[in-house]
Amino acid sequence: MTFTVSIARQHGYCGGVTRALRLAQEALDAHRDNGVTVVSVGQLIHNESALASFARAGLKSIDRVEDAPAGAVVILRAHGTPQRKRDILAAKGCIAVDTTCPALTQAHKVVDASETGNTTVVLFGDADHEECIALKDGRPNILAGTNPEAMARAIAGATPPVAVVSQSSKPPVEFDEFVQALRNHSDMELEVHSTICAPVRSRQKELERLLHSGIDRMIVVGGKRSSNSHGLGRLAERRVPTLYLQRPEQIEAGWIHSGDHVGLIGGTSTPLSVLQDFRRYLEGLGGVIADDGGIHNGDSGEKPGLGTKK
Repeated sequence: MTFTVSIARQHGYCGGVTRALRLAQEALDAHRDNGVTVVSVGQLIHNESALASFARAGLKSIDRVEDAPAGAVVILRAHGTPQRKRDILAAKGCIAVDTTCPALTQAHKVVDASETGNTTVVLFGDADHEECIALKDGRPNILAGTNPEAMARAIAGATPPVAVVSQSSKPPVEFDEFVQALRNHSDMELEVHSTICAPVRSRQKELERLLHSGIDRMIVVGGKRSSNSHGLGRLAERRVPTLYLQRPEQIEAGWIHSGDHVGLIGGTSTPLSVLQDFRRYLEGLGGVIADDGGIHNGDSGEKPGLGTKK
């Protein structure tokens, strides 16, 4: 069997993920020999292979800030952490290492301003996602969800204008569709803010390029909880048969046919090394690389040694 493979030209970690991993590595290195416990609250990033590397290097994971040992170094994940949880850590004498992605700044500004301006905020996002939890932080005026009809009912009677922001990792096209549907179901004046990060926008544009190049099938590589990767998968599924995977061995036997043109793209928390594994695996199945996207010598933003003992 012979088929063609084209790989996205945007790949590897985004700047926010690279920063989070660097800060975590620096914390591990600084406290490796002084007996101080280093823990992260939840998943530092949504990528299983990167998290496994840090676990092997000694980074422990806890589910809640309340579980942090007194005096520990606590790495706060890139998705953001509510202030009340930071206060709990301070009371326990913990040292917080804040890896919150700078791309979340705009959404936090809108949310913070809403408290003083008595403004209702509609947050387009998954209510149980860490980023949305941090943005809401118990504020009753922040309404999170992805159903425009439900949001229209929720803002009925609110004082206009209603601010609308997006979870930073949502596909821009889905946000645009949500805003339009919200306008269709509500007469409320909406103040729409652009809060989707630039790397997510770039990945969507690259996905569109691949889809317009004659791709027959798409493989999207991302972590199980990676919002931006899942978004790429949903957009690809609108056009071609799509697999959402973590490892190349998960490619279903017989899914690729002789003569197919297969596209390959990863999310912003997918390591370049994983895409390289997929390339090698696809070549082993009979894939001929028409466009490797530059992954052989591409700049992923990754640094050697992240999550490894020195």
